[in-house]
Amino acid sequence: MARRKARLVLKWLLAIVGTLLAIPAAFALYLYATHVSEETTAGSAYGFTIGDSKESIYTAIQHLVQRGDALGVEGSRTREEEERLHPGAGEYFPVAELETRFDEWNHWSLWVDTSGSPPIGLLLFEGDSLSSAGPVGATRGEWHPPGAPHIAFTAGQSYEEAYDELGRLAEAPGYESLRLRSGWTARRQPHALDDSEFALIEPYDRWKVFVGNERSHRDFIRLTFENRQLASIYRHRQNFELP
Repeated sequence: MARRKARLVLKWLLAIVGTLLAIPAAFALYLYATHVSEETTAGSAYGFTIGDSKESIYTAIQHLVQRGDALGVEGSRTREEEERLHPGAGEYFPVAELETRFDEWNHWSLWVDTSGSPPIGLLLFEGDSLSSAGPVGATRGEWHPPGAPHIAFTAGQSYEEAYDELGRLAEAPGYESLRLRSGWTARRQPHALDDSEFALIEPYDRWKVFVGNERSHRDFIRLTFENRQLASIYRHRQNFELP
């Protein structure tokens, strides 16, 4: 009887161990099955054909958007591309000069002293309004810069309204040396472009098409052009993304 019990206990323990060992193997298989990282340099893939012009590829993207298979497209966000297309990206500007530069980028960091101190906050825009503002690493819907109790940056503010707040902040005690540093992102590059906005993305040689209905950097198609013709199609879907 005792031996029979011992065998049953041993069999039970072996079953548990087998289950525990199977879980990592199944998990690894799942990760492999849901990960896509492939590049096409000849022929067609995902509705695009190597050698086609930017104009025809843009039209194909619009069809994908209309069918609900893609959210939209944006140009390359590499530093090299922005330096080529938007000279001045990453430079510091006093508030007085922003009237002519403010709408060129959608990502600004605020600096009181540019001699090595960290920025005091960030302003991020989407479309024509402020999407978030706050200390670095903790952006939020509303932000009151320290020591400026009557000045607030609030999600939904237009560029003009945020600019007015910046002008007032530059006059507040301790903020007289306020500078804004432009981000590496061109402001006029919305991710969902319509038929009439081809000119906004035309200068870029790398386009990112967001698959599905959300702007995810884990699920996209990257299109690379050479001499205005499509040279490669790269498909990326990171782990845990749906097919």
